[in-house]
Amino acid sequence: MKVGDLVRLRDVYNLGAIDHAIGIILAERDPVAKQVKLVRIGVLWNDGDTVDWEPAHWLEVVSESR
Repeated sequence: MKVGDLVRLRDVYNLGAIDHAIGIILAERDPVAKQVKLVRIGVLWNDGDTVDWEPAHWLEVVSESR
């Protein structure tokens, strides 16, 4: 996953909170958190207005940026 990729939540983690939302990766790692075990990716969701820091293993790439 890299900046510009379109992503969605993997089905196993989509518990109805976000129904079929698509997001774009804006940052590959949270610059503030010390990410040793849980890497978080900055995603701007199509139904949101702020960057959410999602665990990388929750996401799947829908379309890769060039």
